[in-house]
Amino acid sequence: LDPTAGFLGVGTPPLPAAFQYNIAVISSLGPQVRGLRMLSSAALIYCWTALGRVSAYVATDINAWDFAAAQLVVQEVGGEVTDHSGRALQLTDRDTVCSVGGLHSKIIDALMEIENYS
Repeated sequence: LDPTAGFLGVGTPPLPAAFQYNIAVISSLGPQVRGLRMLSSAALIYCWTALGRVSAYVATDINAWDFAAAQLVVQEVGGEVTDHSGRALQLTDRDTVCSVGGLHSKIIDALMEIENYS
């Protein structure tokens, strides 16, 4: 990623395994962006992504009600929303990525690298 890319949104999932995975995400992607943002609302940070307040959001272990409506908001502004492997997001998915500005494939690549080493 480009350090001037902006801010990356991340969550803090309650399950210990998901939390450890998020630490790996932060360790990998954090140094590659201007900063990190953590909010308690996935829907809000999806909308912040659509507005450009953050460049991307990586969520782990969230529910459909956390992202379903906000997914449409991101897509309507030309952003991308997928699961962590880059596949089209389904309501049954719990790990999501949304982004604007062409960073999506770089984030997916970084996530795939994390999963290969964890």
